[in-house]
Amino acid sequence: MRTATYDEILRFLRIDGWVPVRTTGHVHYEKRLPSGETLRTHASWSGQKTMSPGRFHAILHDQLRVGADEFWEALRTRKPPGRPSPSVPPAPTGLPLWLSRALVAEAGFTEHELVGLTEGEAAQTLDTHRKQHPRQTTPRRDVRPKRPRR
Repeated sequence: MRTATYDEILRFLRIDGWVPVRTTGHVHYEKRLPSGETLRTHASWSGQKTMSPGRFHAILHDQLRVGADEFWEALRTRKPPGRPSPSVPPAPTGLPLWLSRALVAEAGFTEHELVGLTEGEAAQTLDTHRKQHPRQTTPRRDVRPKRPRR
């Protein structure tokens, strides 16, 4: 698979209507989709340098949310791609990180056991576990030694 140069990524962003929002060592861009979702990416100043196939795929899939065919077609026709792109599968839904970590740390679940739980089911499971196994709290002790008074 041919990978894009950073200049080609910049051309795509202009064609697709991305807006520059700030400049650091890179230029950061955002695009608001009709669904209300905001996409974010940043572009390097590297110009004609190409990127590895893995990086190119990750940028297309995770940041631009288009497939390679739609990317190259947009550059060829100078028309923005349609979204959602048929070649980009929807991102899998999962539990919020705090909730999955709490179930693993407090209730002893494995990552495998969390697959398929909805957020509501996971929250209810954690709530039930916390009611059955309340945390033991100890009074806070001042760990610094007290200074003698003069």
